[in-house]
Amino acid sequence: MDHHRSRRPNSQPVPPWGRAVALVLLLFLAMAGGVQAQAGLWDRIERSAGEAAFPEMVARYGGVAPLPEEHQAWLNAIFERVAAQSSRTGAIEYSLTVLNTDLVNAFALPGGFVFLTRGLLDLTGWDPDQLANVLGHEVAHIDRYHYRNRIVRQLGIAVFIGVFFREATETQVVQQLVNLAADLIDKGWSRDDEYEADRVGQEFAAQAGFDPEGLPRFLERLLEEERRHQGPQVAEVLRTHPLTERRIEVTRERLPQLQAVYQRNRAQVAAPPRIGVDEAAARYLDPLGRYTFPLPDDWRAGRSTTSASTTVLRSRDGRIFFIHVTPQPAGGRDLEELAGELLASYQDVVPGFELVQGPTPSRLGDEPALYFEYRYVDEDGRRLREGSFLALKETTVYLFQYADAPERFETTAGDFFRAAEAFTYR
Repeated sequence: MDHHRSRRPNSQPVPPWGRAVALVLLLFLAMAGGVQAQAGLWDRIERSAGEAAFPEMVARYGGVAPLPEEHQAWLNAIFERVAAQSSRTGAIEYSLTVLNTDLVNAFALPGGFVFLTRGLLDLTGWDPDQLANVLGHEVAHIDRYHYRNRIVRQLGIAVFIGVFFREATETQVVQQLVNLAADLIDKGWSRDDEYEADRVGQEFAAQAGFDPEGLPRFLERLLEEERRHQGPQVAEVLRTHPLTERRIEVTRERLPQLQAVYQRNRAQVAAPPRIGVDEAAARYLDPLGRYTFPLPDDWRAGRSTTSASTTVLRSRDGRIFFIHVTPQPAGGRDLEELAGELLASYQDVVPGFELVQGPTPSRLGDEPALYFEYRYVDEDGRRLREGSFLALKETTVYLFQYADAPERFETTAGDFFRAAEAFTYR
C-alpha cells in the first residue's frame, strides 16, 4: 500500500526517522513471525536467492552425483523425515542435492536448498544416523533464520527500507543475499550459529527417529580425517568450523535427554538398507549398485571415496582396497593385452614400481581373471605391496586391488583372496 495515498487529509507527514523506526519494528515483528505479510516477503526473497545461487553451486562441485534411483530415494526418505521437523516446512520447500565430488562438505542455501557431497557420504559410510544429524544441522541453519539474521547484521536494515518504500527492488536484495550465501559457504557460519545448528539438528534427527549420537560420531570421524590428511579432502569451511573436542563434548552432553525422544520415535522409522561400508556385516555394497564383496572381519573404515570409475576404501590400520570399473577399450583387447598395457603404464609412471608376480590365471567372482603383484611407493612416501585381479565382464573392465605394507602383505592377503572369490557383480 502507498503510504502517501493512505494519509488523512489534515495529517502531518511522517518524519523520515519515524518511518525508519516503524519499519524496524515491522521487520522485527516479521522475523519473530508476528507479521505474516513481511514474513512472506522474506521467504520469497530467500527462495529467489537460493534459486539464483543453485546453478553456480552445482557447477562448482562437479554437478549432481549420478546415484542409482533407489539410493537417491533412500537419502530423500531420510531427508524428508528430518526436514519435516522444521517449523518452516510449508512456508518454504526443502530439497536435497548430492554433489559429484570427493570433497567432504555439506551446506545449505537460503530458501530450503540443502547439499551433501559424495565425499561426505563416503566418509560416513552411508550411516543413516550420521547423515540424519548432518542434514538436521543444515536444515537448522534455514529453520533458525541464520541467513536472514546474518544479512541484517552484515548489510544493515537500510537495505530493506528501500524495498518496503519502493526505493529499491527485491532483485537488489536477492543479489546481496546470493553474495552473502557464497561467502558463507566458503568461510563458514559464526561459532554461535554453528552451535545452535548442532543443537537443533540433533533435535530434528531424534524427532525424526534417528540416533542423535550420529552427530558426535560424525564430528569425531571428520576430526580424525582432518588430522590424518592435511590436504584438500575436507572442505576449507569444515576445517574452519569450531570443530574442537569441546564441540564434540557438547553434542554428547545432550544425548541423555535426546535419547528418550529418539526411542519414542524410533519404531516409526523403517530402517533403510545400508550401502557403502557396512562394518556390522563386514561387507561393502557399491553405492552406484555395480558390485558387492566381503570385507575382513576386523575392518575398521577410514577414508572412502566412490566415483563412476574408481573406489578407494581405506582401513584405519593402513590396508586399502581399490576397485576400478571402466568400459572395455576400443579394439576388443583381451585380458592378456589389457594386463600387459596396464603393467607397462605402471612401469612408466608409478614411483618405485617393482613387479613381484606376473599375470597368472585366476578368478574374480564368477569371471575369469588375471592376478599379479608388485611393490610401489604411494603419494605419502610409503612402500606398499599390492595385488590385483583384472577381469572382463561383457564390455566392462574390473580391476580389484588390495594394498598393504610389504611386511604384512603375506599374512593379510588371505582376506583379499576371500573378497575376490565372493566378489559379486550386480
